[in-house]
Amino acid sequence: MNIKKVNTLYFKEEIQTDGNYPLVFLCDDGNVYYVKYILNRKEFDCLVYEFICSALLKELQIPTPDVAIVKVLENSFDIKQIKHNKKYFRAGVYAFASKEVKNTDLLNEQTATIKNKYAFNNYLNPKDIIKIFLFDIWVDNTDRKQSNYNLLIREGKKKEIIAIDHGFAFGGVNLMGMFNPQMPVNINDKIVCSAFFKQITNYVHKEEKRDIIEKFFYFCKQYSKIEKTITDVLKQLPEEWIYSKNIEDRIIKLLTSAERLNTIKQLISQELQIKI
Repeated sequence: MNIKKVNTLYFKEEIQTDGNYPLVFLCDDGNVYYVKYILNRKEFDCLVYEFICSALLKELQIPTPDVAIVKVLENSFDIKQIKHNKKYFRAGVYAFASKEVKNTDLLNEQTATIKNKYAFNNYLNPKDIIKIFLFDIWVDNTDRKQSNYNLLIREGKKKEIIAIDHGFAFGGVNLMGMFNPQMPVNINDKIVCSAFFKQITNYVHKEEKRDIIEKFFYFCKQYSKIEKTITDVLKQLPEEWIYSKNIEDRIIKLLTSAERLNTIKQLISQELQIKI
């Protein structure tokens, strides 16, 4: 994945999400971006996670916003308008940016309802919810759960499910610099527990579920491809970012551990009641 580079032109607003405060900017390519920077000095790892997860999601053909490295230009914002990011955010820094996806709403417990087969068929990619669940277990995404879907729904002739916000992958802040393949695999409080997931998968045949799962694990076992994706992303990140030592090696080892993948497969098989 070649990471695009853009510059900020005009600050629009600072918004609050679950654990983050993205800054919304119009950038010099004419697009609006949700910009994330560090709230403390340890959070460069989270920006790395965002880029790596974006690249892997693209390869898995799971819809996710385009991303970019954004340089914050002087005179593109007034620090007085910024409340939560003002400690470290300043002109000259490079940040993570997620391109705005138009005509979308954030999925929540009120809107996450599939009442019947007609509602299921009104989605362009309902089966991707299974792939997103598998992805979250694989990268140990701690932030997408029953109470916080981190999914956008793009309106159109059919609704499209789009995965967002992966800064708390690889165990999130609590496991920063520590995650490894030997740590327990946890599927508690993941999206699989949500009514939305269960309602969708009610309309997916068991053979289709098995096919999705098998294709996912086939991808996960392409170790050299995964390693190249991670290496290529890290080569493009700003030199100014100070992230954990050996982050590349630890991410590769976590994602390509055969023993861990087998554990995940067993847990998925039990949870979805499918023999894999």
